[in-house]
Amino acid sequence: MVWRKAWEKNWESMRYCSDSCRRQKLDKTATPVRLALLDLVKAADAQKLCDPLEVAKALWPSDWQAHQEEVRRVVRQLAAEGLVVLFQNGKRTEELNFKGPIFIRRN
Repeated sequence: MVWRKAWEKNWESMRYCSDSCRRQKLDKTATPVRLALLDLVKAADAQKLCDPLEVAKALWPSDWQAHQEEVRRVVRQLAAEGLVVLFQNGKRTEELNFKGPIFIRRN
């Protein structure tokens, strides 16, 4: 599944942001991860970059590594909705298929 500009107009009716989310059954209302990520960026200064893996560490202290991809999927979803901005290597990126460390900031 590839992002289509036309989806922007009816994003509220979209159930999944990608094939990966559809396979994992992560919809837009999914999980405390989404709420925790939104709380993280709202609590931070407007220009501060936040590490989304802090959410995984807070929600699953003993096995947060097992939940990294779940958090990253929700980050992709929030970025596609325009709620967060992605940064990689200190630079803003629009790429949703990121690999490696990523940081977020509220939009």
